[in-house]
Amino acid sequence: MGGPARAEEVSELRVVTREQRLRLLALFTMLTICVEPNGSAQGPQRQHAVRIPGTDIMLDGGWQLLWTADGRCSYAVPASWPTSAGGRRTTRPDGAISVSVSAIDAVSASAHRAAVKAAMRSATVREDTRARLWIEGTDGPWAWQHVSVSDGARMCNADIESRPRDRALDVVQKIASSVRVAYDGDRQWTKR
Repeated sequence: MGGPARAEEVSELRVVTREQRLRLLALFTMLTICVEPNGSAQGPQRQHAVRIPGTDIMLDGGWQLLWTADGRCSYAVPASWPTSAGGRRTTRPDGAISVSVSAIDAVSASAHRAAVKAAMRSATVREDTRARLWIEGTDGPWAWQHVSVSDGARMCNADIESRPRDRALDVVQKIASSVRVAYDGDRQWTKR
């Protein structure tokens, strides 16, 4: 008499085990579809960088290219950042990073670079070439980057300030790297 009851218990165990297997199979299938090999959930796909037609400017997806009102300087920032009317200033929406860009009239790019380095002796020099001076430092709760870019005849300065704990170093570096002297041809693609 104990025999038939045992068979029912065994078959119930098989049904439960089969249900568990099906659930696990469904779970593993969903995880395989939704998770990348490194174990993190897949985020939104990034757009590829595009070259601005007629220039050597590469612009990442989700970024915008800005010009100062006088058209002498250009730089790139995330598209979600509000910009001043003259294009000289932009700030991350939460205020943690601000950027100010302007053209300057310097007699000599090398003299200007020397004056900047002398005035900011405690700064760390990241790049110092004929075309670009990039220095960084801290001032109280703020970190800052100063970039001076020259094509030999014209010059642009950028000052980038950020809260060290909210620094978003990759964003700051991308902005600093994008500062450049603008040329008439840089905007031709906007008129097509």
